[in-house]
Amino acid sequence: MQRPPVTQSSALQFDLDGKNASPRPTVVRSPAAVKPTAQPTRTPSPTPVPAARPKYVVVFVLDGARPDYFNVPGIPHIRALMDHGTVYTNAFAGVLQSETPTGHAAIGTGMLPKHNGILGFGWRTPSDHYVSIFNPAYIQDHTMENLMSNVPSLAGVLHKAKPGSKVAAVGSYKYYANDALGGPASDYTMYYAPGPGSDYRPVSVPGHVPPRSLLNSKDLIYPTYKNVPLGISDMLAMRLARETFEQTKSNVIMLNVPEFDQPLGHIWGANRDMKDATRLMQQFDYSLGTVEDAYRKAGVLDQTVFVITADHGFQAFDRLVTPDVINNAVSSVGLKVTSGAYHTADFLWLDNSARSNAAAAAIAGLGNPYIQAVYFKEQSATGYDYVRASGAGLFDAPGMEAANQLLLDSFEGADSPDVVVMFRDGTAGGYAENKWKGDHGGADWESQHIPLIISGAGVRQGATSAYPARLIDVAPTVLALLGAPWSEMNGTALADALVSPPAGSAIAQAARGPSLSADVRAMSTEARIERAESRAGE
Repeated sequence: MQRPPVTQSSALQFDLDGKNASPRPTVVRSPAAVKPTAQPTRTPSPTPVPAARPKYVVVFVLDGARPDYFNVPGIPHIRALMDHGTVYTNAFAGVLQSETPTGHAAIGTGMLPKHNGILGFGWRTPSDHYVSIFNPAYIQDHTMENLMSNVPSLAGVLHKAKPGSKVAAVGSYKYYANDALGGPASDYTMYYAPGPGSDYRPVSVPGHVPPRSLLNSKDLIYPTYKNVPLGISDMLAMRLARETFEQTKSNVIMLNVPEFDQPLGHIWGANRDMKDATRLMQQFDYSLGTVEDAYRKAGVLDQTVFVITADHGFQAFDRLVTPDVINNAVSSVGLKVTSGAYHTADFLWLDNSARSNAAAAAIAGLGNPYIQAVYFKEQSATGYDYVRASGAGLFDAPGMEAANQLLLDSFEGADSPDVVVMFRDGTAGGYAENKWKGDHGGADWESQHIPLIISGAGVRQGATSAYPARLIDVAPTVLALLGAPWSEMNGTALADALVSPPAGSAIAQAARGPSLSADVRAMSTEARIERAESRAGE
């Protein structure tokens, strides 16, 4: 049978016609991590006494970074931020799909995907139109920003509350991540792309153009995008953030750091071998030191907050349930998958949405031992709901149905998939020829669990929080620190991280805590049981 469009990517990014879009750099494992030219403070200097309210914030999004990466040795700058800030141990993405565009849009807007319009790399609408943001052309023509234009964003709210403030969204090759962070209201949005003569340089999105001197800086141009040593793309993202601050003094800089996702996560299996994870973490730590030094040199380090998080987690999987298995089950009841995203969960759009219940029942009827749950979408008087077609006996932990519903609710709407197939931990969708060893995208705890560190002016020092913070809480927390409102956002300011929480923020956070904690407890318990059962069956 003919395969439907899928969102899994290969070494090059492709548009819907199969033509090459802008290639990501080819990465090779270099003998040693490549260090930036600027030399950071070798040992983090004592943290300055922080100002009562910060004027600057830097949000580092380590794409696909797992919390256990932060246990590696040789990361003194990260360790100093953790020791002098607030660390969240149960932070999770809180969105479906747990993909890069979705996670970054949640960070940049403080809104769930069903509101901010970014459901993944691509999706099909009820009118059978396929929406894609997996091509630089769709960033340059503002396709992504138009989808996000009707919701608040960190940049838009800050501009309204603090006229004259500046927000920049930067990174290296992940254009869809950087644009999602900045959205329509960003002052400067940049990403890396091949330049003249196959060099590798920053380009900007129309309407978000920085000073020409920044784009033409020799320190930001790498001689080639082919056979790039491991760590270079991350280093260039960090260098671009540093020079963006030096030239524009942007109040908020948000950046994507890409290589924890690709190649580390997908190609090498995330935490299968911590050697490469350690190298990337130490490389990031070194570059973090150079960024801190730029703020120190400007005399504003004590007025700055640093946030380190990830857009999604990562699962090193052991088994595949191929798309053909799922698609054939759908075909057996006379339906066709017109579009699909196959990852640690499968997301299916059908040629007849009204019969999604039949498709889900057929998949559940497979009795595949690696499927945890199957859901179909149905329209209700108040909107849309996902209904479970599989039996409750497939769950191992109490509370899993509520946890799955929390995540399904994050994207349910007219454009969301007709059928969702959730896999047991250690299992992913996709084709073996991709040769991936790790993936994300689903509701499993490893795909959802993320790091979150907040440190600097106005932030509690030496604190550890078990509160289940979500990506939608980042923008409200940044805005609260900067003295701007966030009430229109789905997320809430993380009051337990703030020295002086805004009025009502602690109550709002506390009201969400019990149910979110129950969801996290269910997801993490389910993951442990499923992994143990998987190992026992090997």
